Amino acid sequence: MSEQVELKDVYDAIVIGSGLGGLSCAAHLAKEGLSVLVLERYHNYGGYCQTIERDGFTFDISIHSIYNWKYIDEVLSSLGEKLDVVKVTDQNYFPNHQFNFETIPQLREYFKAAFPAQADVIEKYYRELVEAMKQTLLLQDPTSEFGTGRKYAAFAKFWGKTTREVVESYFDHPELKALIYSVQAGYMPDLPWLMSAYHLFMIRNYYRDLYLPVGGSQKIPDAFVHALKKFGGVIALNSAVRSIQISNGKATGVVLENGRQIIARKAVVSNADARLTYTKLIDPRDTDPEVLRNIMEWQITPSYFVVNLGLDFDIRIMDFNAGNIQYYPTYDTMRMYQSILDGKIPDDFWVWIGFPSVTDPTKAPQGKSSVFFSIFAPYHCEQKWHANQSYRYDGISALGEKGTGYYQFIEELSDRVIARGEEIIPNLSAHIEFKEIFTPLTYEEVTLNYRAASVGWLKKPQDLRKRGAQLGLPVKTNIDHLYLASGWTVTGTGCFPTIMGGKLAANIIVGKDTSTLYDYDWNERVVKDED
Repeated sequence: MSEQVELKDVYDAIVIGSGLGGLSCAAHLAKEGLSVLVLERYHNYGGYCQTIERDGFTFDISIHSIYNWKYIDEVLSSLGEKLDVVKVTDQNYFPNHQFNFETIPQLREYFKAAFPAQADVIEKYYRELVEAMKQTLLLQDPTSEFGTGRKYAAFAKFWGKTTREVVESYFDHPELKALIYSVQAGYMPDLPWLMSAYHLFMIRNYYRDLYLPVGGSQKIPDAFVHALKKFGGVIALNSAVRSIQISNGKATGVVLENGRQIIARKAVVSNADARLTYTKLIDPRDTDPEVLRNIMEWQITPSYFVVNLGLDFDIRIMDFNAGNIQYYPTYDTMRMYQSILDGKIPDDFWVWIGFPSVTDPTKAPQGKSSVFFSIFAPYHCEQKWHANQSYRYDGISALGEKGTGYYQFIEELSDRVIARGEEIIPNLSAHIEFKEIFTPLTYEEVTLNYRAASVGWLKKPQDLRKRGAQLGLPVKTNIDHLYLASGWTVTGTGCFPTIMGGKLAANIIVGKDTSTLYDYDWNERVVKDED
């Protein structure tokens, strides 16, 4: 993917970064007839949606399932692209409970059967969750009336509360609470309940089928790049941008790391990390003070520690049929998560186990398997992973060396992770043919996201008081001809929201109607109780 391209001095639009938001925007602009240049600092494109191949084993660096594939398929089809997909299934393992993670009605009935004395409160909780989420969807329409009146009573009841506060107000059985947390972003219990409930509702109610392209998540950026080139656009890898040029309040182009200037006639679109965009690529004097204040004050979501393994046997012979398993060796999940948030990985840490080659056999050589183990882990965890104090990442490149302490520690932790995996996959360590470790420091270098934020901003309940949902920064900035298209914007994070955000930015740039982007039939795929 390191093909050399000859750059012109002038383009209609320049897109900085090649995540899904940037590529979606670039492909749509190119389709509209604009000359488009995408500049990517890394040697590959796709951001968190990259796939790596090692010794015949294929791993997705971050994206392991995608909801609302119908929307993505429609977007790609409009660009003349088509991808084959496979369905991804999930299971949750606890010491005394093992269950599939499919739909809200299915979860509700499993929990009621497992905890019959709690059946009434379980029924009440999920009934009110679904009602609150339906009202939340109505509030996404900019013309809706926002308030705490009778129409939005269910919404108002949970407004301003954390997931922990709401769950604790309903349930007192410790094992049941652990299961409820596990299906509702339990590893970030202090997020707004409305966000964790929304995530559960969208994936397990409307978009209950989770998919991945055959061959891995990289196929999605591949499709956008193919469309971009087909419509005359250009992508240049290994091309770092030093700054965005601003003249008289208008973005006019970019300056590359080598000093070359390239002019943008109509638009500069930043798909880069929000902090990088506003603190390094733009002169702070040109930035809206409120936006700059938000960027410095808003917190970010934690990252992950991941161990990718290639195994020398086909794991399907052990009857592993799910794509992903969340394995919890403890029901005391809040104490376990708090320890990790405080910077120490406890002995009873949870692990997310994925079987890519079970879902998609193309991801491993015949007779072998690809497996990954993932731990929720903040950037600061374990003394910043025991890296040298002098090591830092300035948003564009690494400064200094991580040091021997870093590499020794992550090897030791990977051994602990593999040992935890052996509680599910006996004798796992005897079958390892390949191993690769990703830490938050790795993800920061590969994706250029500030401190390897997994899903952008970490929104607190008080952050939702502007119409109930302020997900991020505006797509259209205060600087003329400067736009954002990423998971740091108002459309949110994940493949579907960022692709939609890129299309939204493109529509604004070319003056097309944007309201149709939100024309969903929300009832189209609602899960009925009889399902």
